[in-house]
Amino acid sequence: MIMKHENNHMAGIADKDFDILASPYYEISEIPNADNDILRRMLKKEICSFDEIPYKLEFLRHLKESYPLSLYINKELSLDRESCLIILDMCLASLANVEDWTISEIEQSLHKGAELSKSSHSKFILPVEVAIRGSAGYLGSIFDVMFLLGKKETLRRIQLGIARLS
Repeated sequence: MIMKHENNHMAGIADKDFDILASPYYEISEIPNADNDILRRMLKKEICSFDEIPYKLEFLRHLKESYPLSLYINKELSLDRESCLIILDMCLASLANVEDWTISEIEQSLHKGAELSKSSHSKFILPVEVAIRGSAGYLGSIFDVMFLLGKKETLRRIQLGIARLS
């Protein structure tokens, strides 16, 4: 069943109704730590029809490991390969020590990492976004995404980013 909202997004649908209608598509997407509140927050303003959900969430199930390394480079933020490697190493160490894998703990860990590196939040997060998502698309907050992926997969993706940049 394809349901489209006339305003080209689903923002007008009540949360409870959205969750009921989106549920079969979440199941198809096979998200390991599926959380309706997080998924709704990520998707509600981004989709025109429910059948877009599996496509939008594909990056959670499968990281395109051949994403372009140029996504890491940002001249405005003074990010080059070397600085991205340093940031990803710091993130890996910091996140590996998070025992209670909650959104607030993940966020705290990354904010502390940014402070320790004396980097702006944007500069610190961009390499993490690329390693975790494998794209420049930014559906949902990185903290929500890391929570949905789980600790093991999050660390694996950061390790892969480090290996690809090395």
